[in-house]
Amino acid sequence: MAYVKGTGAGTLEHQWAPSHIGFKGSEDLGNGMKANFLISTTAPTQTSGVGGAWESFVGVSGGFGDVKAGQFFDPSFMHNATYTLTAMTGFASSNIGLVNGGALTSRQVQYTLPALVTGLSVVASQSIGAPAVTQATTKTVGTTTQNIYVDAADEVGDTTDVTISYSVGGFSAGYASDVSTIDAGTKTTSTGTGASYDFGMAKVAYNATTKKAGTAKAGTGDAMGISVPFGAATFVYESSNAKTSAGVKSTGSLIQVKYDISKRTFALVQYATVKGTSEVKTTGIGLVHTF
Repeated sequence: MAYVKGTGAGTLEHQWAPSHIGFKGSEDLGNGMKANFLISTTAPTQTSGVGGAWESFVGVSGGFGDVKAGQFFDPSFMHNATYTLTAMTGFASSNIGLVNGGALTSRQVQYTLPALVTGLSVVASQSIGAPAVTQATTKTVGTTTQNIYVDAADEVGDTTDVTISYSVGGFSAGYASDVSTIDAGTKTTSTGTGASYDFGMAKVAYNATTKKAGTAKAGTGDAMGISVPFGAATFVYESSNAKTSAGVKSTGSLIQVKYDISKRTFALVQYATVKGTSEVKTTGIGLVHTF
């Protein structure tokens, strides 16, 4: 759970981040194969009062790799989580530079290739867009009024997402590509490159992203940071930059302190600012426990 307070245009004065609860497991099918599942939900948020499905999927794994289908974070999100020192868990992260942040995506099938080369990981996913509908008219039968809906012109985009990463020792580097298409043929392409190195006494990371709408560049950005452990505490500083196709620039910075209370529980304190056409400041505290 987390509490966030923000000031500036477009921010919430305060909000509670929802808790998650779920169940996961696997069944040995023999010959090195396993059936896997995860079902999880979120509690209602204070601001919206709405909770619902979080990551939920079924899959099978073995010597051929890992296949799963359902709703979960797409490979581009996991790429950015790998090369962002807050692991994309900051309550109001200043990582505005990550223009292809990825998302929690439903109707998704993902395949992770087996490790053919030590340290090399290749993940590909395909999600099927949901038809967009609009209310066309109403129909009254007796005392009952019904809404009549029709399919809109376009679907909410089908998305192909691929990531490649290589890790050896304290070094890791990766590439991500996310291509979304609506049925009118318009494509939005996001690409990202990232790298990190763990020196032991400190870890540094860099992540650069580009987004295109068709052939036109829609935005660019990057984020870099350093984390330093001090016993049970870890201090993180990150800065980011973003630029839209119209030339509008934004910069962000984030300071975060994470304290490990136990192997499964940690507390988090964070302060972030984003400066663009206006300035936004957020402060967050949280407590996380995993079962």
